[in-house]
Amino acid sequence: MTKIVDLVVPNIGDFKNVEIIEILIKENQSINKNQGIITLESDKSSVEVPSQFAGKVKNIKVKVGDKVSQGDKIGEIELASDDIIQNQKTENRIIEIEKEETNSKDITILKIPKLGTEKKLIVSEILIKKDEIIQIDQITSLIEDDENAYEIPSPVSGIVKNIKLKKGQEVKIGDSIAEIINKSSNVEIKKPIIAEKIHEENKQYQNIKSASPKIRKFARELGVNLQLVEGSARKGRILEEDIKQFIKSNLNNKTIKEEVIKKIDTKEEKLPYEHEEFGEINIQKIPRIKRLSGPHLVKAWNEIPHVTQFDEIDV
Repeated sequence: MTKIVDLVVPNIGDFKNVEIIEILIKENQSINKNQGIITLESDKSSVEVPSQFAGKVKNIKVKVGDKVSQGDKIGEIELASDDIIQNQKTENRIIEIEKEETNSKDITILKIPKLGTEKKLIVSEILIKKDEIIQIDQITSLIEDDENAYEIPSPVSGIVKNIKLKKGQEVKIGDSIAEIINKSSNVEIKKPIIAEKIHEENKQYQNIKSASPKIRKFARELGVNLQLVEGSARKGRILEEDIKQFIKSNLNNKTIKEEVIKKIDTKEEKLPYEHEEFGEINIQKIPRIKRLSGPHLVKAWNEIPHVTQFDEIDV
C-alpha cells in the first residue's frame, strides 16, 4: 500500500518570500531522503532544500521564479518501501567517517585569513558540519561585509572535529572557524561505514556548475545559462569574467544575442572626453544601495511615461 505526503519548505530562519532559482527534481523521479529538491536564493546566499522523505515524486507545485516561505507546499511524494528502494538501480559509495582519538598536533585550526578589508564581517553561510570529511580547497564558509562576499577554503583535507562559528555571527580576521583532524594523521581510529545510495537517474545533478549567489544573479539578469559557461576559478567555479567572456564569444549566436540585448537595461555610451584629461583619477566602489537602485532608476526613466500637467490660472 502506497502513501502520498506533501513536500514542504522547512524552517529557513527569518527569511520569507525567498525566490526559487532551480528545481532539481522532476515528476515520476525517484529520490532519496535529504536529496536536494529546489534551490532558494536570498539577497545574501543560496541554499538547497532537501527532501524530508525517500520515494517517487508525484507532482511539483512550484516553478522557477516563485517565492516561497516556511511551510509552503513544493509538491507531493509517494513514500518508498524498503522493497522499492532495494529494486532500484543504485550504486553504493562508501563514506568512512573517522572518529578520532588524537593529539592536538594532528589538528589544524582553520582561521579567517586576511581579506583586504577593515569593514565589519558577518558569517553568512557555514558550508560544513561536524564529522564531515572535507577536501583541501573545499569552501567551508562564506563571510560578508557591506559590499563583498568572501569564500574561505580549507587548507587541509580531513574530518571536521567541531565548528567554532554560527551563521549571522560577527567575526574578525584571525577568528577560528573550525578544527580539522588532518587526513594524514597516523592515529588509531574507528571507522563506522555508512553506505550512501546514489540513483543513476540523479547523476545529472552532480554536474551542476559552481557559482556564488552574486554570480548566479548576474547570469540570470543577462539570460545566461550557467551550465554552458566554463569556470576559470578553482575547481571550475564560475566568475563574472567567465560570463562576460561567454557572452563575447557567443554574440554571433542569434538566440543568445537577442536574449542578452533583451535583458540588459542600460547601455554604456562613450563619453566625448577621457577623465584622465582633467588630472589623476582613482576608481572607487559604488555603495550597495546606489549599485542596486541605479539600474532600476534608469529603467524607470526609459519605460515609465513621465507626464507633467499645467493649469493656467488667474491670480
